[in-house]
Amino acid sequence: ARVRAVGVPADCAPAALARALRAGTERGITLGMRELPPTERESGLSDGSLAYALLRVAPERAAFRVPLGLASAPADTREAPRALHLEELRPRRRRTGEPPVSPLPLLVLAEDQVPCFEDRFARAVARAGLPEGRIGPAGPAADALTETLAGRALLLCTESYARRYDARWAPLGDTALHRGYDVSAPPGPRGTPDVPQWLTRLLGTAVGAAGHGDAGGPRAVGDAPARLAARG
Repeated sequence: ARVRAVGVPADCAPAALARALRAGTERGITLGMRELPPTERESGLSDGSLAYALLRVAPERAAFRVPLGLASAPADTREAPRALHLEELRPRRRRTGEPPVSPLPLLVLAEDQVPCFEDRFARAVARAGLPEGRIGPAGPAADALTETLAGRALLLCTESYARRYDARWAPLGDTALHRGYDVSAPPGPRGTPDVPQWLTRLLGTAVGAAGHGDAGGPRAVGDAPARLAARG
């Protein structure tokens, strides 16, 4: 049977992608998951190498919203859940005689290096009074995770991704900084993408979407299972 390639982000939950593969098999459809950066998922639909893909769009017009937050090194204690605002990452004034503490760099994964996110994130960083030099590309995800788990960086990512590696995670309080996704396909006979509803639902689950169970509508996300001690 012909394999229908599906372009997905690198940080999708493997178990959820496996459910999508099984659901396809049950319907006589052979799917193949391909982890690709956002621009390659778009070009894959255009050149026909992908049958379906999760595409990044602005969250306010997306089928799915995925809350973003900051991951940090694991902690021995759990604090009360609370959303994090970028202003809290500004360096605090030190008491006289205390040694200076360098603020941790904030790393951004390739999945979030897209214009629809980078522009608004840069504006949010500027409003929060954070120096631009503190924000940088994560490079290889494994390296960024290692730095984060060692307490040497903060990583912008989804909750499911942070939990997979036992990192602490706190959601960003600004919902405009959520990820937005649509599931798309090359234009069908009627000129519009034809994506099965069951596949859309399962891909929403795989990407960690909020509110994917109610037709993809977003729901409020303001809490997190752990508080992020991120201030430098």
